[in-house]
Amino acid sequence: MVLVLALMAYIHVVALQAALHPQLDVSRALIGGIFLLFGGIGLLLGRVKRNFWVGVRTPWTLASDAVWDKTHHLSARLYSLAGVLGAAAVWLGVPPAVCFVLFLLLVFAPVIYSLVLYKQMEKRGMV
Repeated sequence: MVLVLALMAYIHVVALQAALHPQLDVSRALIGGIFLLFGGIGLLLGRVKRNFWVGVRTPWTLASDAVWDKTHHLSARLYSLAGVLGAAAVWLGVPPAVCFVLFLLLVFAPVIYSLVLYKQMEKRGMV
């Protein structure tokens, strides 16, 4: 909740700056803020215990504590790294489309990882 509140405060500041300085590129500032939100989520994601409301909730992570823990450990690192890199890239002038591709990798990599990990553990009889 604190991260969402911080994002809303950031959006408010960006809106005020846009009103005072019309030459400000609001889209870059907002995309950078959203990347920072995901970076903050990454800081918290590694400590989330298995549940049905928060986290990378795939059928495979919900079926196994080990898959949940390993997937969220990877996700925490990816979210933190992508948050910082994405925000810096947007603010340095990288096209938003490239940043969107980074975001898609951020979202889909843990899902694919959880499936592969679950299938490996299933093959070994660990699930």
